[in-house]
Amino acid sequence: MSRLKLMLAIVCLCVMPMTVWAEEEAAQKEAPEVQFPKERPMNGWVGGPYKVKAADVTGDEIIDLVLSHYPIDAVTVEKGDGKGQFTRLGLFQVPLDKRNLIEPIFNIDLGDIDGDGLLDLVIGIGGGAGVPQGWKALPAEVTKPYWPGRVVIARNTGNGKFQSMVEYPTESPAKGVALADLDGDGRLDLLYTARGAGYPPPA
Repeated sequence: MSRLKLMLAIVCLCVMPMTVWAEEEAAQKEAPEVQFPKERPMNGWVGGPYKVKAADVTGDEIIDLVLSHYPIDAVTVEKGDGKGQFTRLGLFQVPLDKRNLIEPIFNIDLGDIDGDGLLDLVIGIGGGAGVPQGWKALPAEVTKPYWPGRVVIARNTGNGKFQSMVEYPTESPAKGVALADLDGDGRLDLLYTARGAGYPPPA
């Protein structure tokens, strides 16, 4: 009887790792493929003011407001009249990347990057938009493409309008951005922070 129990125990120890490996392999095969939308999603998205900068962006020496809206990818310019009243002047929508996802703007900053006397715009954009429901149970290779962010620099073209000029990818959401002359050469340098290193934010 004792020999029979020992043999059964040995068999179980040999079979269990193979079963676990087979289950993991099956889960990987059944994991859904990353499928980003072919067109910009337009319906069902609502955003409100999130970050604000007060500065003269129109060049008339009157303070205006630049607002980013969360969780959408829009920046608006509200022109000031010098008496505390503001009127919507322009709307800048961050160009989509190859994923065609509407990504949240986490932070903005202003500075004259090209020396034309108008304040340009730098935008910190977060990832995580469009991640499948139940992503915690999905393999990392499925959710990883959703998390990268971007830093976008847009040139002030006048009259409250901005034009995207260059962008820098980040492996995780770009949370903070700032423009400052760090080395004293008279030119603005770009600072940014990214949340984590390609990992999803905590629940």
